[in-house]
Amino acid sequence: MEATVTHSPTRRQEESDKKNIPFWKASAVSTSLPPVVLQENNRLQSFRQHGEEENIFSWKVAIARFSAIVERRLSYFDSLRVLEDDWISGGGTKPSESVVDIAKQILCSLRDNIAADDKYHVPKLILGPIPSGGIGISIILDAWNMLRISLFNDNEHEIESEIHGKYSEEDASYENSNVVSEVNKSYKNLCTMYDLQSKSWANSRR
Repeated sequence: MEATVTHSPTRRQEESDKKNIPFWKASAVSTSLPPVVLQENNRLQSFRQHGEEENIFSWKVAIARFSAIVERRLSYFDSLRVLEDDWISGGGTKPSESVVDIAKQILCSLRDNIAADDKYHVPKLILGPIPSGGIGISIILDAWNMLRISLFNDNEHEIESEIHGKYSEEDASYENSNVVSEVNKSYKNLCTMYDLQSKSWANSRR
């Protein structure tokens, strides 16, 4: 079982961020992973048109790595179902069954969309229970671009976006919105803005 951690998004910048290397490429270092069948998309078509077989391999490895991470996180979410109250010093409420189910749906949908849609990037994940009752999920591209999702036991949720260091936040109840769809939409927008900023930086250096 993975260690229980509270939800606290990191601001530590990894080496891939410092070098401005896409995470999917920087992380493709292992070949001992199961094969992954990807849906054809513009990213793969572009790689093939330019004869970039190495990039195709790297992308497949990155998807395989992310899929394996998601599987472990899904098991971790299931372990939270038996978490006892007062699990943290000073007291803590365990996540409700519905919150665990929604958190698992978010990760599964994210995994599937990344494999199918070239507009999505492979992110880093940080997650854990919220002391007041719920689950927090951080979906991170780099230190300045991320989503923070807070799923609360009282049927409320928050989606906080940080895009190039600028924050925005949405609050809603589960009954009045589809939180999985909202997360997918917000993450796709984050990836789009991230790509635009990257192109802008690249053009400014020419």
